[in-house]
Amino acid sequence: MNQTDRSKHAIVIGASMSGLLAARVLSDHFERVTILERDVFPTETLARKGVPQGQHAHLLLGGGYRALLDLFPDLESELREAGGILIDLLDKGYLFLNGAFLAPAASNVTSALISRPNLEAIIRNRVLGLDNVVVQTKVAVTGLLTQGNNQVIGVQYDSAQNQQQLAADLVVDASGRGSRSPTWLETMGFAAPELNEVKVNVGYSTCIFERSDSELNGKLFMVIAPKAPDQKRGAVIIAQEGNRWVVGLIGMFGDHPPTDQAGFLEFARSLPTPEIYDIIKHATPLSEIVPYKYPSSLRRHYEKLKSFPQGFLVLGDAMCSFNPIFGQGMTVASLEAKALEASLCNGLDGLR
Repeated sequence: MNQTDRSKHAIVIGASMSGLLAARVLSDHFERVTILERDVFPTETLARKGVPQGQHAHLLLGGGYRALLDLFPDLESELREAGGILIDLLDKGYLFLNGAFLAPAASNVTSALISRPNLEAIIRNRVLGLDNVVVQTKVAVTGLLTQGNNQVIGVQYDSAQNQQQLAADLVVDASGRGSRSPTWLETMGFAAPELNEVKVNVGYSTCIFERSDSELNGKLFMVIAPKAPDQKRGAVIIAQEGNRWVVGLIGMFGDHPPTDQAGFLEFARSLPTPEIYDIIKHATPLSEIVPYKYPSSLRRHYEKLKSFPQGFLVLGDAMCSFNPIFGQGMTVASLEAKALEASLCNGLDGLR
């Protein structure tokens, strides 16, 4: 777009992957983009409080990886420099599904194996390095500023216990699963979106181990999926930067893995195929065992509302949060950013 075609100011609520990718796209269409984030970013490449799954296994699917490459030129070289491992997903890993292994085969489905904190730090540094993007941390958005009954013109937020206001031509809610957008819409007189919930009661425990190139027959990840309806236990093991394995044990419907080393190993031994147990029973753990529980997938159907305010958009987990065992979250965030980019090519009218 020409500079004269740009709108003036966009606000993104939340510096999640979804929020960062939205800000990257908005930077091409707005003179200024402001990200408002509750957290303080870590000075090292560590998981942060606002990303509760940051310490666990993540896998960027092929479509998400291609979308990131479109949004960030030369990203592949930066991933390599950070220790990321670029692989053919269907050739360099094992998938154990429905009681059997799928045959590995070369394909054009490529991705990068890299820890979530490391990937997020790379994307965050790229986005915050843009001249027209700024971030304010330690702020909590408490409501929307409106004009009339159908136009959002900014946000109000708490910063250092002071209530402040910030005007914008577009507000994007990427605040995650705990989004307050349904309440804000009702305050404006709109209906709250229909909510679909799929209860899964998934729990998983994750530990980092030393990795040797000879393990797993030289493959770089393995997914063990429970065979429904009888099996409830699964696992993933994924190579990470720094010669490490991230190992996540997964239990469905309340059959959650323990967080002590003996119990962790016993759970791994109970899996329907022994490869992960055979690795970790001798490997050196490099972290504590970290648990996480996920009660249900949620979908807020904003697209079904008969009316919706102008100047406002909901993205990422604030709209739809997925069962994490399918590894879709970061990929969907990347594809949503590409969809936002396509819509904004028609200006703000493209969002309506």
